[in-house]
Amino acid sequence: MPGCVHLDKVSYFSKLHLSNKYYDFAEGKDVEYKITKKREGLLASFTAGLFSGMLGIGGGVLKVPMLNQ
Repeated sequence: MPGCVHLDKVSYFSKLHLSNKYYDFAEGKDVEYKITKKREGLLASFTAGLFSGMLGIGGGVLKVPMLNQ
């Protein structure tokens, strides 16, 4: 279709490399973590930014509770 953007089969979020590891001194070992629900987090951030701009308040008031869920 003209005017449509088609993404490759490789997910856009896999290119962001949002998984990593860090060394925990208390545990004495590397701790690995992986970010999950990236699309929901992006949508929550967009929504919080939209409403915080319309209400004239800081986005953290809305974004922190959304991302904690």
